[in-house]
Amino acid sequence: MKNEGFPESYKQSLRALHSAYPYWQFKAYKTGLDWNTAVTEESKTGVNLISNARAKAWKSTEKDAYDASTGKWKVFDGSTWVAASKAAVAYFMDPRNYLNDRSIYMFELLEYQSQYQTKSGVNTILSNTPFYNKKFSYTDVNTGAAKTMYYVTAFMEAAKISKASPYHLASRVKQEVVTSATTTSTAVTGTVSSYPGIYNFYNIGATSSSTPVLNGLKWASDKKAGTYLRPWTDPYRSIVGGAQYISSGYIAKGQNTCYLEKFNVTSYKRYSHQYMTNVEAAYEESIKTKKAYAGMMDKSPLVFSIPVYENMPAANSPMPK
Repeated sequence: MKNEGFPESYKQSLRALHSAYPYWQFKAYKTGLDWNTAVTEESKTGVNLISNARAKAWKSTEKDAYDASTGKWKVFDGSTWVAASKAAVAYFMDPRNYLNDRSIYMFELLEYQSQYQTKSGVNTILSNTPFYNKKFSYTDVNTGAAKTMYYVTAFMEAAKISKASPYHLASRVKQEVVTSATTTSTAVTGTVSSYPGIYNFYNIGATSSSTPVLNGLKWASDKKAGTYLRPWTDPYRSIVGGAQYISSGYIAKGQNTCYLEKFNVTSYKRYSHQYMTNVEAAYEESIKTKKAYAGMMDKSPLVFSIPVYENMPAANSPMPK
């Protein structure tokens, strides 16, 4: 670990992980960025959002995010997403808070590893969702023939075509559009009157606003040059085409971990070009990935790329109180 360039404040947790999982590899991703500067940039109002159900300490009280006269927070997305506080951003952004076998997966490289990432693992992620052990109808993109396919098969095919991890893809869909074990966002029903027969499984283009789903469906319906298999007129086109978008637009740009998709501290469009505004998203997806692996990866040579910042505080950033 010394050779990898990890600061002392990382080493105790990494040593514990290495002892428990000797096949895992931990690489320092040296951002070259000052920690306080990075947190300040990510704390700009609207960049990172959090549920309004959270306690006050988790939510920004900056004047453009909170009305002190009414005690109400400005909603930036949907009906419940408000600006996260700087303390909340620091807590979720500090890599040291996640150096354990529950949340380390936010640093796992997202390229497809066919020898480890299996249909069974994807099924585990899809359990307790409307997509588990379910088929959908679609039109073959090559022959035009009407066919059916299991959702799990679509994610595996998307991984093979895009070279992105199927676990990442399935976790992202679960994060973005699953609302319960039996329900989903209207983004994947094909029944929105403004965009009938259009699907957007990854919520791509669903920019923060009062109508994010409509924004995403508008993007998914775009016919320009058939990019990423658009328009997404069935689940297959959306799952596979969306995977191609994620792979070429994020993973290939260096945002090749869940952490970097959420907190873009790469040199490419730094502090913007972030897949999601939910400040907790990388952590939440990490938990889903651990569940998918279900112990299968304990003796596999997984590679984790963990950001390191300049001038970090000696202690981990605390949970807001």
